[in-house]
Amino acid sequence: MTDLPRQPYVCKLSATMQEKAKRELNEDPSTRNAKIDELRARFKKERPEIKLPPEDAFLVRFLRCKKFDVDRAFKMLVHYYEVRRKYPELYSNYRPSAYRQIYEQEIEAMLPAKDKSGRAVIVFSIMRTTYVLCDQLKQAMDTVERCMEVVVAREGLQRVQQPCKWDPDRYDPDLITAAFSIAMEKIIEDEEVQVNGVVFVGDYEGLTMRHILKMGPTQAKKQMDCMMNSNPMRFKANHIIRQPEIMDTLFLIFKPFMSAKLIERHHFHGQEYGTLHEHVPSSILPPEFGGQFMDFDWMEWFKNLMKCDAEFEYRNQFGIPEANDILGGSTQGVDALGGISGSFKKISVD
Repeated sequence: MTDLPRQPYVCKLSATMQEKAKRELNEDPSTRNAKIDELRARFKKERPEIKLPPEDAFLVRFLRCKKFDVDRAFKMLVHYYEVRRKYPELYSNYRPSAYRQIYEQEIEAMLPAKDKSGRAVIVFSIMRTTYVLCDQLKQAMDTVERCMEVVVAREGLQRVQQPCKWDPDRYDPDLITAAFSIAMEKIIEDEEVQVNGVVFVGDYEGLTMRHILKMGPTQAKKQMDCMMNSNPMRFKANHIIRQPEIMDTLFLIFKPFMSAKLIERHHFHGQEYGTLHEHVPSSILPPEFGGQFMDFDWMEWFKNLMKCDAEFEYRNQFGIPEANDILGGSTQGVDALGGISGSFKKISVD
């Protein structure tokens, strides 16, 4: 691939957001370009085989995530490309349309509104739940296939719970991980999200041993590697609701790969929506999460994501060349990952 002309970074943040970035992330407009130059120079000197995109804005994501510490940003960006070689089962077909079947299950989505701190809010649920007016309940019972449970959600509404969205026998965790990673890459294109961070809200009702058996330590490390330690995302909180007792087992599987700070940012609310709404306002949450946003469409954001294949195919050109491209021969016995593969270091957050 021929070298493309470098594209200098142009900041699109408001004056208020720039001040926040300076205060919290050490981002100084007067030295920002010098930091970008230093990061590129580091790759040229230490990892010249890694092909970086020409857009400086891409590098800024990593600098922001690591508070403009060039050394830490360098290590994260190296890891960003190394996991693509380490886990080909996730990245060999890395584009949104390849995971349409996962998005159509409505397992995860981004809310259209941000929280009061300007953070993007990602919701996740295992069970498929719909809400209907009480006087429409009989019709819903007649039309909802294999309805499992109906409970009173609030005055005038009934919660109709249907079979599991995430069938672990049908959808391997690798599919969920890749789909989620693609979504996160698109979300962090938003410069305000790069500064303010991301919050997750997960409804784990319906989690069973069938899910747990798919999530051993190897799978847990892979997920943390790809979604936390290589994506330049400021992880601010993970709010978990309606979790069954077996959630303790799942958390214990992931816990060895988390730093103390990351563990502290997990909040377990059980059936108590009030404590969740202290952190994420009910006005922006759909009814599945005890919220008031009745018109939420799980598929709206992903319909736009489906139009982004070309963007991902473009970015897939960059990174570490295939080993046989470098050596001119077989990849057998060759480690193209620079020695990081196999590391079980804990995931840290800022």
